[in-house]
Amino acid sequence: MTIDVLWTNLFGGNYLFYFKMLEGAFLRSDMSEVENSPMAKAHVISNVGAIAIGPQGMLDNTVKSPETPEIARPITLITKGKPSPDVQKLIDFIKGEGQKYIK
Repeated sequence: MTIDVLWTNLFGGNYLFYFKMLEGAFLRSDMSEVENSPMAKAHVISNVGAIAIGPQGMLDNTVKSPETPEIARPITLITKGKPSPDVQKLIDFIKGEGQKYIK
């Protein structure tokens, strides 16, 4: 069985993995690049031996996830001008009570 390694755009979700886990090392030359995580998932579902990196939201009963290390990345919120009251409410939640949901 050959292993088909799928990779999404480096500056998408795989940026953190590339620099934190692989420490910027050379990636496989025989990997397949896909546009986004849903495309990677679809490829894995239809190709035995394929593996991809993606967000936990991709997990369901159609794919399996081997035990993997947990990594975290900082988030950046951006707005145009002063945040709206609803956006400010989200920011306040993230800075306060929401901290218990952040690793």
